[in-house]
Amino acid sequence: MALSLPVPGVNGTSSQLNSKNVPRHWRPYHWPIIGSSIAYFSKRKDMILEGRDTVPSRCFSFFVGSKHVVALSGLQGRQTFFDNRNLNLAQGSVELLMGKPPSLKNPDDYGLTYLVRPLSALLQSPELSKRVPNICKDVDAFTKNLPTQPVSKSNPKWRTTDIYTTFPHLAFQLMHRAVGFTEMADSPSMIRKTRNFYHRFEKNTSSAHIIFPWLITPSYLIQGVLAGRMWLDMYRLLSARRLAQARSQASVPEKDESKYDDAIQLLINKGNSNFEIMRFIFFLFIAGLGTTSFGVSWMIILLARHPEWQVKAREEVQRAIQRHRTNAQQSHNEILATLTLQQWESTTEFPILSACLKEGLRILLPGAMFRKNISGKEIPIDSATDDEKAGGQVIPAGSYAVYSVADTHMDNAIYPDAEKYDPSRWLDENDSRRGGQQPHTYLAWGSGRHACAGQRLARLLVYITAAYMLVTFDFELSDQDGAASTDGSLPPWSTNSHRLEVDDRPIYLRYKPRD
Repeated sequence: MALSLPVPGVNGTSSQLNSKNVPRHWRPYHWPIIGSSIAYFSKRKDMILEGRDTVPSRCFSFFVGSKHVVALSGLQGRQTFFDNRNLNLAQGSVELLMGKPPSLKNPDDYGLTYLVRPLSALLQSPELSKRVPNICKDVDAFTKNLPTQPVSKSNPKWRTTDIYTTFPHLAFQLMHRAVGFTEMADSPSMIRKTRNFYHRFEKNTSSAHIIFPWLITPSYLIQGVLAGRMWLDMYRLLSARRLAQARSQASVPEKDESKYDDAIQLLINKGNSNFEIMRFIFFLFIAGLGTTSFGVSWMIILLARHPEWQVKAREEVQRAIQRHRTNAQQSHNEILATLTLQQWESTTEFPILSACLKEGLRILLPGAMFRKNISGKEIPIDSATDDEKAGGQVIPAGSYAVYSVADTHMDNAIYPDAEKYDPSRWLDENDSRRGGQQPHTYLAWGSGRHACAGQRLARLLVYITAAYMLVTFDFELSDQDGAASTDGSLPPWSTNSHRLEVDDRPIYLRYKPRD
C-alpha cells in the first residue's frame, strides 16, 4: 500500500491553489512536506514582510505543513482580516500556533468561551474595584522590598535588579490577586515555583508538533508534565478551600461565607466545579501571563531608556497625588492606595502613562495575527495598492489568513517616523500622526470583532506598577554591576515571536530612592 503524504501544494491541499484568484504561492522558503514552516517559526514577521514587498499585489500564499495560509496586507487586507465574521480567531490561532486538529466539539471557539465568559465577569467594575486596594498593597510591598537588595558594585547610591526576573514575578502575583488564588498571591514561594512552571511550559512549545500534530516530541511531553503539576497544585488549593468552608458551615450552619473574597471564591459561589475553575485559570495564565509580564517590564524599560518621558510621567503621577491628598502626613504611596478603579483608568488622570504604554506596545508588538476561513466558501480580499489592484483575490475555504502587525504599526504613512518611540503622537488632538480616520491602525489590544478580553486588567497592572515606581525611585538601564547604560539603544526583544513574551536574557535596572 502506498503512503500518501499531505505534501503542500501537491496532494490534499492542491485544490486551494487551483483557483486563479488565490494569491500567488510565494516559494523562497518552501520545502517539500513542511512548506515554509522553518521560516514561519523562526522569522515569521520578517518572512511575511519580505513576501509582501516582493509580490506585486502584496498578498501571497504559503504553507505550514499541509496548512494553506494567505498573508494579507494594506488597508483592504486588514479590513477583510479584522471585520469578516467568517474569519475565525480561535481556529486560526489554535491550529496554527498549537497544532490542534480542527475542533469537533467546539468548532467555533475551541472552548475559549470557558475563558472569556468567566474573565468578563471578573473584570466587571464592581468586582475589579474590590481587587484594586490589594493590588496597590502588593506593589507598595514590592517597592519597599527593592531597597533591601544588594548595593550596586559601581556606585553604592544605586541598587541593581534584573528586570526580567523581578517584574514578571510581580506581574504573576498581581494577576493572581486580581483574577486568581489569594493563597497563591500571598505565598512568595508558590509564586516563584508556579511562575517558573508557566515559563517553562511556554519555552517548550514544539514547532514539530504543530507541523505534525501526531508527532509526540520531548518538548510536548515536558509540557504535559508541567501542565499536570500546575493542575495538581490548583486542585489542592481548591480542595483545601472547599474542605475548610464545609467544616466552617458544619460547625456554624447559619454561616455561609468564606474568609476569601477573591475571584476564585466568586467562581465557586457561582457553582463552578474544580475542573471548570482550573481550566479557566490555566488557560488564562497561558494566554495572558507572558503578555502582562512583558507589558509591566517594558513600561519600566522604556521609561528608563527615555528619561524625558520618565520625568513627564512622574510629574503626572505627582499631580494626581496632590489632587487626592487629604492631609499633609500622607505618603505618596498611601495616597496612590486610595485611588479607585475609575481614577486609575481615567484618561484625565493619567494620559501620559496611557500614551507611554500605547506607544511602547505599538513599537514592541511582534509577529502576526491569525484567522481561519470557516465559511465553506471563498472570502474576497478586495485588496488594492497604489501600484497594482489585487481585487478579485480570495482566501479559499478552509485556508488560514495571517496579518503582520508591522504592516500597520511600522508604516510611516500611518505613523510618521514609525521607528521612533514618541508617546506625544497619542497626546496630540490632531490624529494624523496615529493613522487619522483609517480603521484598524492600532492592534495592540486586537481590533474589530476580536478585542483582547484581558486588556482592562493588563493596563491597570501596568499603570499601578509604573506609578509606584515613578514616585519611589529614579531608575535607568545599567549593566549587571550597576554602571549606567549609555549607548541609547533598547535591549533586544523578539519581533518574530507570536506574542509579547519575556525571554531568558537579563536586562538590568539600577534604581535609587527619591528624596
